[in-house]
Amino acid sequence: MVEGDDAAEPRASREAPGWSRAVALLRRAVGARTLSALSFLAVLAVVFAFYPVGDPGRLLEDEVPSVKVWRSVARGVDPYDPAVSEYATHPYLPTFLYGGGLLVRSLGQENVLLLQRLLNLASIAALAWAASSAFLRLEPARTAAAILLVFLPPLQRSVEYGNLSSLAAAATIVPLLIWPRRPVGAGILLALGLALKPSGLAAAPLLLLHRTTSPTRRHVRAVCVAGGLLGALVLSTPWPFAFLRQEKGYPTMHDSVGNATLQRLLEGFGLTVPAPIVFAAVVGIGVVVVRLRPYAPLRLALLASFVSLAALSRVWHHSFSIAALAVAGAAVRAVAELRRPASDRARALLNALLVALGIAVVSSSKAWSEDWSGIPTPLLGLLSVVPLGAFLGLSLYAGGGASGVPRPPARADELAARPEGAAETVSS
Repeated sequence: MVEGDDAAEPRASREAPGWSRAVALLRRAVGARTLSALSFLAVLAVVFAFYPVGDPGRLLEDEVPSVKVWRSVARGVDPYDPAVSEYATHPYLPTFLYGGGLLVRSLGQENVLLLQRLLNLASIAALAWAASSAFLRLEPARTAAAILLVFLPPLQRSVEYGNLSSLAAAATIVPLLIWPRRPVGAGILLALGLALKPSGLAAAPLLLLHRTTSPTRRHVRAVCVAGGLLGALVLSTPWPFAFLRQEKGYPTMHDSVGNATLQRLLEGFGLTVPAPIVFAAVVGIGVVVVRLRPYAPLRLALLASFVSLAALSRVWHHSFSIAALAVAGAAVRAVAELRRPASDRARALLNALLVALGIAVVSSSKAWSEDWSGIPTPLLGLLSVVPLGAFLGLSLYAGGGASGVPRPPARADELAARPEGAAETVSS
């Protein structure tokens, strides 16, 4: 075992010739974790150099309606007026619309777009790093996993379209992992994520009401901070309650986008259920599940991320960015089982194949909600929720609930169980 980042390198590594010796010296100088993070950020910069991040004069697909409503708000127009923007029928809080208008007025449109794109890239980096760190302790393995996770298609689509799904996913998952150590920071991050895009709203009641493995009540503090800050931000806008009276526009049975939802499943069988009822039912089931037994932070994050997506009435391809934690955990566990001295090699191989299939389904979620001609509506409804089923399966497997094989040690669980301030041990 090696204690800390600055532990001395083995003598053999100091005497190694060429680049390996240089790497060993660099690790000693800056620390293994710092070097790992820097290498990940370098690869991330290369990957996203091919996207128009630095060209805010060119609007991306999902930036067009945002810019339109920001310009209207900058002129003092109500953003919930259906004649002004499509956000009049989207369940967005006024914080994103009003805040964007204020920033456009003070900083200019191109600077606001550049800021939004940089935040999106930073959120992808944070999400990939947090997801890999939750399941891996060795720095090189963690870096490799984070780099691979960046190529997850929903995260890529989030950048291509200029959508904030990756930011909302990071602002949901990271607080669920860090609340035992940083409850105030977790609450602030959760509130800011909901203020920009409230797709992680269902995670808040699960965090508040779950049976925790921690003897403290820090999860309550985190949710109270999130609720207080979000409420203050909403009340600071000129239209704090306008979103409650808006006429929501939800996908119909034959829409081919934004429709990988439980509502489409119900509609396929002839049941038209209002979105608020579906949301309340999914969250209620989630609360019952997290009350049945104690949940460590990592397993709660896996369940809450799934519930957050399943409760939504619009689920786009990039909405599956929130599946990054489940994808990382399932892949790590499948590889660990394959490398283990096999008493049941066939089962490990089958699990690995199922994990690969699940990741493929999540990565191609848009195709499953297409309006395929000639297919009966019940089958269309069933097909649209296949990606949600794959997400649930990956979450259960990553959390150790899908089979009797022990999962790899979860970093978030271990940190939650340690006394505050205890030294961290890194395996070598």
